[in-house]
Amino acid sequence: MAKAGRRVSRRVKKSQRRKKAVRMLAIKHEKVANQRKDLAHKLSRELVKKYDL
Repeated sequence: MAKAGRRVSRRVKKSQRRKKAVRMLAIKHEKVANQRKDLAHKLSRELVKKYDL
């Protein structure tokens, strides 16, 4: 993500290449968010299964 962010910052504003770089950065952000959400969900399900009455 850091590399993608630097790539965006080096691009000329309002250019096609910057728009493409911004899209790629957004995809990377979304992937990390999904990974975090998935881990939290898996852990919470495991705890519920383990301590359910």
